[in-house]
Amino acid sequence: MTLPRRLLTSASTLAALLCAAPAAAQYPGPIAVAADADLIAVYSQHVEKRLLRLRFDRAAGTAAFAPFGPLGAATFAVGPKGAFTVHVAPHAPDDGTPTAHLFLLDEAGRPVGKPVPSGIGEVAGLAVAPKGDWVAVGNPHGWMATFAVEGGGAGRRLLPRSVFGVSPQRAYGFGFRPEGGLMVVADDWVARFRGMDGAVQRVIDLKPLNKELTVARYDENAMFKLAVAPAGGRFAITYGGGPFATAVFDAAGRRVQPKGREPAEHHLLASGATFTTSGDAVLLYGMEAPAILRLAPPLLAKFGDQENYASHIVALAGGRGIASFDGDDRATLWSGAGKRLVGPAGFENYALGEAAAGADDEAIVAAERGGWVDLFTRQGKFVRRVQTGAGGSYGATALPADGSMVAAFASATLGLVAPSGAPAWIAAHSRYGLQDFHVAFSADGTRIAAAGPGNELRSWPRAGGAAVAFTLVDGEAKPMRVMGLAVSTAGDVIAVADERPAVWLAYPADKRVVRTALPAGTRSVAALPAGAGFAVGLVDGTVVRVGRDGVLAGAPLKASEIGAVGRIVVAPDGGSLIVVEGDEISARHLDWDGKVVAGPVRATRVERIRAAFFEDGKPVLVVSRDNTDAGADDWLRLVDLATSGARPVRNFERAKP
Repeated sequence: MTLPRRLLTSASTLAALLCAAPAAAQYPGPIAVAADADLIAVYSQHVEKRLLRLRFDRAAGTAAFAPFGPLGAATFAVGPKGAFTVHVAPHAPDDGTPTAHLFLLDEAGRPVGKPVPSGIGEVAGLAVAPKGDWVAVGNPHGWMATFAVEGGGAGRRLLPRSVFGVSPQRAYGFGFRPEGGLMVVADDWVARFRGMDGAVQRVIDLKPLNKELTVARYDENAMFKLAVAPAGGRFAITYGGGPFATAVFDAAGRRVQPKGREPAEHHLLASGATFTTSGDAVLLYGMEAPAILRLAPPLLAKFGDQENYASHIVALAGGRGIASFDGDDRATLWSGAGKRLVGPAGFENYALGEAAAGADDEAIVAAERGGWVDLFTRQGKFVRRVQTGAGGSYGATALPADGSMVAAFASATLGLVAPSGAPAWIAAHSRYGLQDFHVAFSADGTRIAAAGPGNELRSWPRAGGAAVAFTLVDGEAKPMRVMGLAVSTAGDVIAVADERPAVWLAYPADKRVVRTALPAGTRSVAALPAGAGFAVGLVDGTVVRVGRDGVLAGAPLKASEIGAVGRIVVAPDGGSLIVVEGDEISARHLDWDGKVVAGPVRATRVERIRAAFFEDGKPVLVVSRDNTDAGADDWLRLVDLATSGARPVRNFERAKP
């Protein structure tokens, strides 16, 4: 059982957190509006959390995932041989304020007993005793609680027993000792053996026994977690703020030093440690390729044939094998000697997290599924939430003019669904960073394009099938960063806005690529009606028109009052355009001679302009809460750009889960 202050489980998780922008609002990315249909698509940050049961079939060489228990489960632990599962979720008895409660599930995932308040508020980790008769929980603020497990089958229930403080202001980990009671270790490297009432029975200060250990206070992203060997005696602590290290100790509290390593090489790089069921070896994973540290004598060796890291490793019940979960959210079954037996196998577009042994040849896995798109009418009425097959809670959406399909692009997948939610197809793409998603539909719906960082562009016909791949390169030149993407009306030309002073045109018919130099770096691009080319917004505040052959057409238009042109929406008749400035706080409706038809409309201090469209020839803005306004609820609003004076505002309905 483990309790970091904020759990980081792998090197990839750490990298994602270090590279991520500050937390965004519910609707952080570009919003797609169908030009000729009553439909707005918004990539949602909604994430479905649930448990999955993983069952390995050794004879058939297959692995099968199935949803297990109710939605909303994330923090959980499993009883011996999978007899029950306990998980934590918000619960509001009598319609009060939701608080953390513990729920019991039987071996089939059915709820048993009544939800029980945690007694300590937020729960960051929990553990089940080896005999299945106790449950312990801990929070990030130094408090723990214990619960007795009474009865069996449908009569099983949790009974609160004690609440006690263990380590205020310090990260700590805890687990059950096989002989009974709890072991708690804080980041002052002092281990305390406690009874189920919290009373301290024995104390071991690990620092005098291991001179390299020093007291440290890690930041909020740090890890400090404990694993206790099933047979007792040995234990492992994983710690640090990244990179992470694991230390393995014997029963006396002395660090186990692998044979062949110098005393100074006391760090075993790993973000997690799992003891085998016999307790004579510990598996290390997360920072490097999986390794096994055999303890008699201490010998460190590579485990299995995996070259990449594993996010989690679980020793299955009864010594039946080892289940590992890799960075691509796939599971593999190994023998104790590291021979691959089953897999790798995955399940839809779920991201796999913590795992625990269940019954024989089974594991229970915490999973999350993103890739949801919220659909609204142009009046802001919520229509439905659809699952696109894309992954993650950040992404981009696109719609053809008639709104007949919804494309979503996130992480490594492009998903296409009907507005009803009926799936069409999913295509793989390169894995991108959180803020680098670009997807576009042609107006007639025949072609979809997706682009990200670097110089890779891919395009698919609406019916799916093999992608047309482009490498955007012209001599020594290639895009510095993709800032926008558009597809011509008939889908025969794709435009990519480059942060450098250029726009790239790609032609799916012959895979040709043309680079057109521009006076300044680009920030946005939009298709012109009737296949006339593209309008490109530049960082100097001008809009230029580029023909389908890559030749500049017409005079530049000064479109932004201050700064770059952040977003362009061309009127259906092609005679005018809406321009949103790069800081997303001001928008105007202009004709191609530069005359202001309407505006400017400026967002308030807590707003940002996320999209724009024409409704019966009149310009309308979609405005969201500024994601830096941390104290307010997320929302979307419609603002009529054409109205002078007090602006009428129409709120979007709340999306329903």
